[in-house]
Amino acid sequence: MTTRLKTTPVDKHSAYNKPRMFFLSVMALLTAGVSFSMRTSIADDLKTTFFEPIDKLHSAEMLGSALGVAFLGFAFTIAIGSPLLDTIGMGRLLGGSGVCFFLGTLIVVFAGNIAHGPAVYDVVWAGMVITGI
Repeated sequence: MTTRLKTTPVDKHSAYNKPRMFFLSVMALLTAGVSFSMRTSIADDLKTTFFEPIDKLHSAEMLGSALGVAFLGFAFTIAIGSPLLDTIGMGRLLGGSGVCFFLGTLIVVFAGNIAHGPAVYDVVWAGMVITGI
């Protein structure tokens, strides 16, 4: 007589600290909201300080492109980060998100010191993508 061993499926998500995960998720949403609010509040300053000296006629277009490209960063995060979530863990993903938010903001703030002339647009654009990530 042969006996079969029953294997029970292991739910590796049951070990997560759900209240802590909820708190971290709320903090991530708060950070995204603050990021959106900050981009909105600096829009006029970006336009007058950086983009109008480059090309006054197309400065509003440049501003819209730079502000909107942060959503490309969100798309990168969803497309690349979501499949890696179980592998690298939520803590590392959120930590990396915080680092990108901080680094991208610094790049935008110091864009005038990093580059001059038309290259400032590229620096602001890259900073916004990093902030979006």
